[in-house]
Amino acid sequence: MEDEYIESDLASNALGAIEILAALQGSPGKELLNNRSNTGDLYDWINTHKG
Repeated sequence: MEDEYIESDLASNALGAIEILAALQGSPGKELLNNRSNTGDLYDWINTHKG
């Protein structure tokens, strides 16, 4: 049964990637917006790469 679970690191990376993709499409999650002071470098990258 343990083989059917995903590793938490892999799942966390996938969720982070999804949040970045949503932000690139102009719909950042509430947590990204609320924690903007901690994500300045991320927002710089997102603004550079937005389509």
